[in-house]
Amino acid sequence: MDGTSNFINGNPFFAVSIALQIKGKLSYAAIYAPFLKEFFFASRNEGAFLNGKRITVSAVSDLKRSYLVACEGASLWQKLVLNSIDLRKLGSAALECAWVASSRADAFITTGIPAYDVAAGVLLVER
Repeated sequence: MDGTSNFINGNPFFAVSIALQIKGKLSYAAIYAPFLKEFFFASRNEGAFLNGKRITVSAVSDLKRSYLVACEGASLWQKLVLNSIDLRKLGSAALECAWVASSRADAFITTGIPAYDVAAGVLLVER
């Protein structure tokens, strides 16, 4: 589970995140946010989906026009928040990656986070 503190405090931004790696490559990913009733799924080379509908990443490439989500790396916040539309912290790296995969955010910023927190989200974005 990712976003444990959120879960404990009744915040809906938590999720179960599962990734399967085959021969060293992320192959399948699932992120389920039960409170939000959102199920994200990706299969390598097959695309990414939210509740069965195909999703895509944002086409925004200009930082000044970007809506960012972040999990760690507070030292970067000041620079990023001044050079983007907004910067939010959801408290769940899995959901923050899922938001990028579904164009709810343009980029996810983090530093020093364990791979298991973002593995499923990485494949959602890469597909």
